[in-house]
Amino acid sequence: MKILYWSPSGFCLWMKRLEAQRFRWPANELEVLQIGQRELTWLLEGLDIHQAHETLQYTTCT
Repeated sequence: MKILYWSPSGFCLWMKRLEAQRFRWPANELEVLQIGQRELTWLLEGLDIHQAHETLQYTTCT
């Protein structure tokens, strides 16, 4: 995966290659995928951003 972005001092190219797996990405090259920061983090951790998961339940500790 390559990410190109602009910073005040110029363009920056960031690249990550998974050792044993592949990033889960649309099969159609014409399909555009817009993701937020959370989904990008999941994707970079190797998670499938399209697969639903159960809602997390939080409780407070006293």
